[in-house]
Amino acid sequence: MQLNNNPNDSSEMRYQMHSKALDLFEAGEIIQGTKILQQLLRLNPKEPLVDHIKGFALSELGLQNEAIPLLRRAARLLPPNKPEPRVTLAIALMREGNLPEAETILEQTLAANPDCPFTLTNLATCLLALEKSPERAEQLLRKADLLTPNDQSTLANLGHALAVQGKTAQADKTLLRAIRLAPHSAVVKQIAAHHPHLAKDHRRPGNEDRNLPKPD
Repeated sequence: MQLNNNPNDSSEMRYQMHSKALDLFEAGEIIQGTKILQQLLRLNPKEPLVDHIKGFALSELGLQNEAIPLLRRAARLLPPNKPEPRVTLAIALMREGNLPEAETILEQTLAANPDCPFTLTNLATCLLALEKSPERAEQLLRKADLLTPNDQSTLANLGHALAVQGKTAQADKTLLRAIRLAPHSAVVKQIAAHHPHLAKDHRRPGNEDRNLPKPD
């Protein structure tokens, strides 16, 4: 990746590098992601975007005590129109069990970025974990589904929100949509754990091909 030395757009260039590094880490391309981290550090040794990426990686590894201080710094220093560091902090807090603070951060982030699917989905997840307002969780997830259609995690959470409200038929239909998107994913394993009747029906001989999305 070539570095853009134009000071007028250096900030946006760093965010592009930051997004690319996150994508690489999520895909398991650690070496390539690390190279971009090193580029960001050369541009600014105290770059808060680096704190976000490091915090994200540590949180994914289950090291919330190490991740959260880095994510707090990134969330404090990066502009409010960039919701990702704050949502990543909230996810780490949820993983640590600090649901109330996570909810507060996500509500504030949503107020500043009302159309961010990442924020909508994680706030709904937090509300469901708190066993609080499944109706609002449903509304948030339906909006996220409109903004990013056919996201498996969004649909799985929407199905859960519907099930909690006793909307069984809608829940099953939504969860089957999620399963058909990627039948062998980790999300489907989570669905199977909570809704074994759907997973059993999906795996029944002869159903596998029928449940897969039809090609365009």
